Amino acid sequence: MGKLGTWKVQPINNEIVTILVRHKGEMLDSELLRTLQSKYVDITRNTLYKCLFTLEVSNIIEVIRLRQNKYKISLRKDAPIDESFIDTLKNYTKS
Repeated sequence: MGKLGTWKVQPINNEIVTILVRHKGEMLDSELLRTLQSKYVDITRNTLYKCLFTLEVSNIIEVIRLRQNKYKISLRKDAPIDESFIDTLKNYTKS
Protein backbone atom coordinates (compact mmCIF):
# COMPACT_ATOMS: atom_id res chain seq x y z
CA MET A 1 0.00 0.00 0.00
CA GLY A 2 1.35 3.41 -0.97
CA LYS A 3 1.61 6.39 1.30
CA LEU A 4 -1.33 8.74 1.50
CA GLY A 5 -1.68 12.52 1.72
CA THR A 6 -2.21 13.99 5.17
CA TRP A 7 -6.00 14.47 4.98
CA LYS A 8 -7.00 11.64 2.66
CA VAL A 9 -8.00 8.96 5.19
CA GLN A 10 -8.75 10.83 8.39
CA PRO A 11 -7.45 13.96 10.13
CA ILE A 12 -3.98 13.59 11.61
CA ASN A 13 -5.32 14.43 15.08
CA ASN A 14 -7.58 11.37 14.96
CA GLU A 15 -4.74 9.22 13.66
CA ILE A 16 -2.49 10.37 16.54
CA VAL A 17 -5.14 9.40 19.11
CA THR A 18 -5.60 6.03 17.37
CA ILE A 19 -1.86 5.33 17.40
CA LEU A 20 -1.56 6.31 21.07
CA VAL A 21 -4.45 4.04 22.08
CA ARG A 22 -2.84 1.13 20.25
CA HIS A 23 0.48 1.81 22.00
CA LYS A 24 -0.98 1.71 25.53
CA GLY A 25 -1.52 5.46 25.70
CA GLU A 26 2.01 6.79 25.40
CA MET A 27 5.04 6.96 23.15
CA LEU A 28 7.98 9.17 22.25
CA ASP A 29 7.54 11.92 19.68
CA SER A 30 10.17 10.36 17.40
CA GLU A 31 8.33 7.01 17.40
CA LEU A 32 5.04 8.74 16.71
CA LEU A 33 6.55 10.70 13.82
CA ARG A 34 8.08 7.55 12.34
CA THR A 35 4.74 5.73 12.59
CA LEU A 36 2.90 8.61 10.91
CA GLN A 37 5.53 8.93 8.17
CA SER A 38 5.08 5.27 7.29
CA LYS A 39 1.44 6.01 6.48
CA TYR A 40 1.40 9.64 5.29
CA VAL A 41 3.73 11.03 2.65
CA ASP A 42 3.71 14.69 3.67
CA ILE A 43 3.93 14.65 7.47
CA THR A 44 6.81 16.64 8.98
CA ARG A 45 8.00 17.22 12.53
CA ASN A 46 6.57 20.74 12.35
CA THR A 47 3.15 19.42 11.28
CA LEU A 48 3.26 16.85 14.08
CA TYR A 49 4.03 19.50 16.70
CA LYS A 50 1.14 21.69 15.50
CA CYS A 51 -1.23 18.73 15.82
CA LEU A 52 0.17 17.84 19.25
CA PHE A 53 -0.36 21.43 20.39
CA THR A 54 -4.00 21.31 19.27
CA LEU A 55 -4.57 18.01 21.06
CA GLU A 56 -2.87 19.26 24.22
CA VAL A 57 -4.95 22.44 24.32
CA SER A 58 -8.05 20.26 23.90
CA ASN A 59 -7.00 18.23 26.98
CA ILE A 60 -6.72 15.01 25.01
CA ILE A 61 -2.97 14.45 25.36
CA GLU A 62 -0.13 15.55 27.58
CA VAL A 63 3.33 16.33 26.21
CA ILE A 64 6.22 15.94 28.67
CA ARG A 65 9.75 17.05 27.86
CA LEU A 66 12.23 14.34 28.79
CA ARG A 67 15.32 16.15 27.53
CA GLN A 68 16.27 18.48 24.71
CA ASN A 69 14.35 17.49 21.54
CA LYS A 70 12.79 14.41 23.17
CA TYR A 71 9.18 14.36 24.32
CA LYS A 72 6.79 11.77 25.70
CA ILE A 73 3.23 12.01 24.43
CA SER A 74 0.54 10.48 26.66
CA LEU A 75 -3.22 10.23 26.41
CA ARG A 76 -4.82 11.95 29.38
CA LYS A 77 -6.84 9.70 31.67
CA ASP A 78 -9.64 12.27 31.71
CA ALA A 79 -9.54 12.94 27.95
CA PRO A 80 -12.96 13.66 26.44
CA ILE A 81 -12.92 10.46 24.36
CA ASP A 82 -15.75 7.95 24.37
CA GLU A 83 -14.71 4.72 26.16
CA SER A 84 -16.43 2.54 23.56
CA PHE A 85 -14.31 4.21 20.88
CA ILE A 86 -11.13 3.44 22.81
CA ASP A 87 -12.21 -0.18 23.34
CA THR A 88 -12.93 -0.51 19.60
CA LEU A 89 -9.45 0.79 18.77
CA LYS A 90 -7.77 -1.53 21.26
CA ASN A 91 -9.55 -4.55 19.81
CA TYR A 92 -9.00 -3.56 16.17
CA THR A 93 -6.68 -5.89 14.28
CA LYS A 94 -4.71 -4.71 11.28
CA SER A 95 -5.76 -6.22 7.99
